[in-house]
Amino acid sequence: MRVPQLPDIERDRNLEMLRFISEQTAARGLDFQLGIWMHGYRWNASPGANYTIDGLTSENHGSYCRDAVRALLQAVPKISGITFRVHGESGVAEGSYEFWKMVFEGVATCGRKVEIDMHAKGMDQGMIDTALGCGQPVKISPKYWAEHLGLPYHQADIREQERPRTGKEATGLMKLSAGSRSFLRYGYGDLLREDRKWGVLHRIWSGTQRLLIWGDPLTAAAYSRAFSFCGSDGVEIMEPLSFKGRRGSGIAGGRCAYSDKSLNPRWDWQKYTYSYRVWGRHLYNPETDPDVWRRAMRRVWRAAIPAEYTQSPFPLQYYFELREEPHSAVRYPGLGDHLTNQPYFAARRA
Repeated sequence: MRVPQLPDIERDRNLEMLRFISEQTAARGLDFQLGIWMHGYRWNASPGANYTIDGLTSENHGSYCRDAVRALLQAVPKISGITFRVHGESGVAEGSYEFWKMVFEGVATCGRKVEIDMHAKGMDQGMIDTALGCGQPVKISPKYWAEHLGLPYHQADIREQERPRTGKEATGLMKLSAGSRSFLRYGYGDLLREDRKWGVLHRIWSGTQRLLIWGDPLTAAAYSRAFSFCGSDGVEIMEPLSFKGRRGSGIAGGRCAYSDKSLNPRWDWQKYTYSYRVWGRHLYNPETDPDVWRRAMRRVWRAAIPAEYTQSPFPLQYYFELREEPHSAVRYPGLGDHLTNQPYFAARRA
């Protein structure tokens, strides 16, 4: 099997970079979870694809993916888990249990414990049993509040457009997620059974936290408590730069979006260090000592948070150099059409 557009030297460099990232992650006491987005190999709807695949057929597709997963896990021993997108967006038709059984065998035979994490969209008992059958730990990760950050409590209902319709049968790649299992497009659905043999890890998608700094400790703590609901295993949050590079957004110059360029830090991730601190510490422990995040405010911005804000019954938003533009394409949680009804505290970097 070959990708004609990928030189061997670039392929080897990619593998070395993956090893480096995983080793540095493990050295800091963290788990490194590899996400595999696509298992399809035919680009029928994308005739101008940057990369194509030669050598795969319907006969050798499953066995190749099994052997490739095993080889990758053995070549990068610090990978502690793999996230598989097992619904139709993977390029493999939903309900293809034999294909996924073969792929999971690659995880089972890699020589160590590696967690299998599966997107919840279109998930059914057949797929769950297929994953459990390989003997590795299994988690299922539903999206929390659709593509958005939402509010710090779980959805209380299924959206009308995701309710299964009696008599409506879907076909093709998405026959489960667009049919009988459509209610699992977002939210935990029926995954939190008391007798479950799998974990449930919620996932906050990066739909609404791409640019602005958001650092409300009360709200972050409330999220943290929500993600232990019914014995859930926690949350993965897609931090603001998760999609950097998507659709050309990784172009030179960073992605800080300040109109005043003097506010740009050296690296764009530095803009979000306060958000990382507040969210990281509170998602780990909702009872985090407030001085953990107040220290950063005093040290970096030379600012103390006014008492009237800390005593507010409303979520506190910190907006640093906020400039509201009309007709914005992305709405942000807590940011309405006007800020007059929002408690917020603005600070300039010292």
